[in-house]
Amino acid sequence: MAEWEGSVELTTTSSTNYGIQTMEIKADQFLTGSNERVLTDAGQPGMRGKPGIGSTSERHQGQVAAAIFANCAQLDNRQLDEIVEWVRLYRK
Repeated sequence: MAEWEGSVELTTTSSTNYGIQTMEIKADQFLTGSNERVLTDAGQPGMRGKPGIGSTSERHQGQVAAAIFANCAQLDNRQLDEIVEWVRLYRK
């Protein structure tokens, strides 16, 4: 898997546009089951919010979290449901 080279602009504005409530998603909401952050404040991979920290599998988890953080806000619910189903393919 290639190293993460993207950048993410963190937006912190929640608003209602044309009667549609938009959700504010922050990088610090991406947590492991043991309540540890997997992204830095800028949305980059990093355990406990620190870049470059973590085991190999934790780094992979951070890369997936960063891709979700960077791209999912633009998707509709149907598209998000499809992605969830793709992830379920990997569950044992």
